[in-house]
Amino acid sequence: MAEYLKYVSDELPNRPVWKQILFEFLYKLEYFSGYFLGIFFDLSSRTSGTKRPVVLVPGLIGRTWNFRRLRKRLIQNGHPVYLIQLGFQVGNIITKSQKLEKFLDQHKITDCYIIGHSMGGLIASSMGYRGRDRVRKLYTVGSPLKGTYISYLMPIFPATLQMIPQSRFIKNFRIVFNSISNVQSIFAKHDEVMLPQSSSHMGRFDDVLIPEWGHLNLIMGPLGIECLSELVRGEEAKDPLPETSTQPEQKIKNNKAGK
Repeated sequence: MAEYLKYVSDELPNRPVWKQILFEFLYKLEYFSGYFLGIFFDLSSRTSGTKRPVVLVPGLIGRTWNFRRLRKRLIQNGHPVYLIQLGFQVGNIITKSQKLEKFLDQHKITDCYIIGHSMGGLIASSMGYRGRDRVRKLYTVGSPLKGTYISYLMPIFPATLQMIPQSRFIKNFRIVFNSISNVQSIFAKHDEVMLPQSSSHMGRFDDVLIPEWGHLNLIMGPLGIECLSELVRGEEAKDPLPETSTQPEQKIKNNKAGK
């Protein structure tokens, strides 16, 4: 018996595998284009809304532009959406988790949802107690929770060395992750970045399988976006904010410095 849930959409038709793979390739082109675009321009945060805030954390060499479609959906649902840029996304994961924690503190973000894609899930999960106490629910999306052998292809960056299976970081991370109760892992049917495939989830009963191929389909594809927005909507519905509650707009300055 599978120890996870399977997401099924009532609205979206099932895409054939060839189309999933085709769009995964197109999303990769967009991903790397967004990386270079993000050197000069960041996608802005939308900090006003009537529901709890959502913080989006990109993965390895990820940029805020990778969340363009997901950001739009969450804003339409009434959430303030914060996009954080933690440098070039190849540096030490622990250092980046400390920056994320500082970001939450600086902007007084509390009772929030965090969606961390790929390495972003490791960054968010590695925050200390002060950071995690500000999080209502954490979603790791296609994150190498047990490391990934793909990291051996890029053994020149601190982050990729940390993501090698059985590295000191991964051993310590698994202990910390298993102590976090308010976390849910979302993973693809086949993820070319996850070697082994089981690395993207820890076998919790509420982990969610998105029945599509592709690492980027998880945050750029229509089924992945619908799944993530519905998970946040369902969590929000458990204890909705008063209708008169509105988050004020504020200016956000992203951190481009460092690795």
